[in-house]
Amino acid sequence: MELGWDDDPESVWRCLLVLSVVLPKEGIYEHGHFVVVNALAPEAFPYEIFWAHIRTLQRVCQWIDVQPRATA
Repeated sequence: MELGWDDDPESVWRCLLVLSVVLPKEGIYEHGHFVVVNALAPEAFPYEIFWAHIRTLQRVCQWIDVQPRATA
């Protein structure tokens, strides 16, 4: 993810694993966000990345379902 903030012209890139999506709900939670952990160095606790701070979102790799092959 490329993250950026209005008061900082420089963006930062992070490799994150998205654990869940929190959708905005009027009166409960106004801002949607992802709950993430650092994919390269997982920490003990996840944290929030708000959608308003995401400039670019890219998939790093595709999940490959590998099935064991039967031997004759």
